[in-house]
Amino acid sequence: MNRRMEWLVRSAITDVRCGITDNGSSWIVAQDCFDAGNLQRAYCLSDYSLTNATFFNAPTRFIQNFTPGHLISNRYEYEQRQAAIRLTVVLVLLLVLLVATIILCIYSWRQNRRLHALNEQITLVNARLTASNKVKEQYICRYLEVYSDYIRRLTTMARKAGEKDPAAFMDREMENFYRSFDDTFLSLYGTFVQDFNALLKPEMRITPKPGERMTVEMRIFALILLGITSSAKIAELLCYSPNTISNYRVKMKNGALGERDTFEQRIQEIGK
Repeated sequence: MNRRMEWLVRSAITDVRCGITDNGSSWIVAQDCFDAGNLQRAYCLSDYSLTNATFFNAPTRFIQNFTPGHLISNRYEYEQRQAAIRLTVVLVLLLVLLVATIILCIYSWRQNRRLHALNEQITLVNARLTASNKVKEQYICRYLEVYSDYIRRLTTMARKAGEKDPAAFMDREMENFYRSFDDTFLSLYGTFVQDFNALLKPEMRITPKPGERMTVEMRIFALILLGITSSAKIAELLCYSPNTISNYRVKMKNGALGERDTFEQRIQEIGK
């Protein structure tokens, strides 16, 4: 604050304290505040001075300061209207945002309810499929037991009937058995060969021979996937010795990616 403004303010304060209604200093301070952009203070001072001039009947001072006072008043009212418009716009935008937020929340809530219901349906369908697969796996295992037992009985009967080469006869029957097993199993687990190889190191991966759908190793672990984990039981079904089955299992575990001890567990998770 410069010296001029300081003394004008002091003079205006003195006028107020002493009850002097001329308020000449107040008008000058009001105009200086208006020129400096302090519109609110200019309006307060000009309104105070103009009210005193009117109330105490000072026509000369009223006429002298009416025009600048009117200018200050109009400018102040204009700024107030603009501020009110800006506030109204902000409030409208906030209201729109609030309504949009509420609509979005309602939409999200409805979508979540639909997704929850859909998830329940999917869970129910998966449970039914799992139960269905369990039943199919049980039937496959039962079928394998009956088929392998049938081959053994048929080979015994062929030997008793004078078959010249019972071993060759059994090999032919086992080939038919393996082919039937491969077709039946892969109808349930169509990507088993690829999934099985994906669990092995690249150099240990196996490709079935032309005309075959699965190898001995794959059949062994296909039975493990079906829940048959006993080497003796697997040997009985596939007509191999238990030692041969154990050797194949150890070989595949040693060639597994990741932990060898979890290899068979990961096999049982294929298709689940």
